[in-house]
Amino acid sequence: MVIDEKIAELDPVISEMNADSMEDVRSGNVPVEDVEEVPLSLLEEKESDGKEGELSWTDMIGIAVGQIDSEPEDAILDATSPLFCQEEEKIKGMRPENSAWYPFLNKEYLISSLLLGYLHKLISHDLYHQIRSFFTAYHIKLPRWEALREMRAKIRTLLNHTVVEKETVFGQPVFGLSARELIRDDLMNPLVAPHLEFVPEDAHGRDIYKMSQSSKWLKHLEPDLRVQMYFAKCYQPIIKSNVDQSKLEIHLISDIPYDDNRLKVVSVDEFSLIYKEIAIKNGLKLSECCDGKMIDENNVDLIFPNLWRTKAAGKLLRHIPINLYCDDTSGNKSKKWNKHNSYYFTLSGLPPKISNQQFDCHFLCTSNIAGPLELGEMVVDQLK
Repeated sequence: MVIDEKIAELDPVISEMNADSMEDVRSGNVPVEDVEEVPLSLLEEKESDGKEGELSWTDMIGIAVGQIDSEPEDAILDATSPLFCQEEEKIKGMRPENSAWYPFLNKEYLISSLLLGYLHKLISHDLYHQIRSFFTAYHIKLPRWEALREMRAKIRTLLNHTVVEKETVFGQPVFGLSARELIRDDLMNPLVAPHLEFVPEDAHGRDIYKMSQSSKWLKHLEPDLRVQMYFAKCYQPIIKSNVDQSKLEIHLISDIPYDDNRLKVVSVDEFSLIYKEIAIKNGLKLSECCDGKMIDENNVDLIFPNLWRTKAAGKLLRHIPINLYCDDTSGNKSKKWNKHNSYYFTLSGLPPKISNQQFDCHFLCTSNIAGPLELGEMVVDQLK
């Protein structure tokens, strides 16, 4: 952590007093004026129940990020000092895997951001500098003002959500958030990502308690949406070839049910080559002999390699199904006013104890004019 070398040059915050005045203060001889009571609404504090709970720093991360999200963008102070440049490089290199306090660089940056405040409650540069000097006296080294503002600006770019605007089939304008950006944020969230499951689990009908064990995810998804399993179920194909085996046709049945008795489970450990690496006896590659395809029973060509492998371009693909909900969130029991139909979603890969948390239930869109199906058109377009 970088310490400001000029902290010692700060003017004292408390004015100097003579010895007699200090003695009067210590002995209690100085009369104390009545202090005007500060209205509670000015501080915007809720009434306390008198119970002190244990401080959770992970909860404070969410509070600090929320403060930064509601702060308007502003210009970062011009800082060209070598000390700031060192901190700037650390901030630019910050990733979830190298910072336990992500999106903050460390605990000191989190504390500093909470001290700095947000919106009209932001403290001044000079006041922050003085507070920082107090912390330094107790060997707590908070970051410089410029480095802190640089980090907050970076966090704001991560929280920049797009508002999607669309006109329904009946001409009603509707607005919503981008599902892609919300899912992206969850994958970066250190409180969420470690609990996510990306492949379904075959529980054999026992101890079922989470969505990753559902038949829908495991058995009933279309092949182009289905994730590659850890254990692949294989069907022995029919192979046709000419005399010199320079041309091959591999025929498969189409739409094989997951529980088909013609399938057999093969451990991944037993596979040694991928499709493009397999060679036949004459030395030719299997992919060349098959013209890069297999044929199903309806004479439809199955192109290889998998299109998802081509799209991935060497990157790791993650399969992230969601649970989508639509409900009337107006809270109006008398039905005097229009319904507020709202769409929300949770990630199917999270266990119930995590997905049921409020911060894991993501808002997509709402309307008090458009109906659920009319509003759902926007949601479908986003998820395609």
